[in-house]
Amino acid sequence: MLKGVLKRFYEASEAFIEVKEGEFSPEEFTEPLPLIVKVVLVGKGRRRLVNLGALSRVYLFCPELRGFVKDYLDLSVSLEDVFRKHCLYTDWEALSLCPEDAVRDEHPDYLYALRRIREIVERRGCFKSRLR
Repeated sequence: MLKGVLKRFYEASEAFIEVKEGEFSPEEFTEPLPLIVKVVLVGKGRRRLVNLGALSRVYLFCPELRGFVKDYLDLSVSLEDVFRKHCLYTDWEALSLCPEDAVRDEHPDYLYALRRIREIVERRGCFKSRLR
């Protein structure tokens, strides 16, 4: 469960903790998590650094990108396959396509960085300014 993962993260006082794949599901994202919440998702043969704060905000503020969140958390799907399907490499790239309200409660530097990331994502030509 996500609550247990969050409890372990805050108690560990580390930059990230390891979490087994399947220990939580994106449907448990009921409120935005702080952008500092990062985990290493561990599955069979793969590990992936995941920013749960970014993914929670993508899931909540960008319903059209929920498929990306699910694929990104599914370690049976390679990052190459995630990119082929969604034209996004990272959780931060997905977050950059969300409305700016998704990060209003965070430090203003995040918003600046996300605007720059969005420019890079849009230059790929996969997305028209359909979001925001």
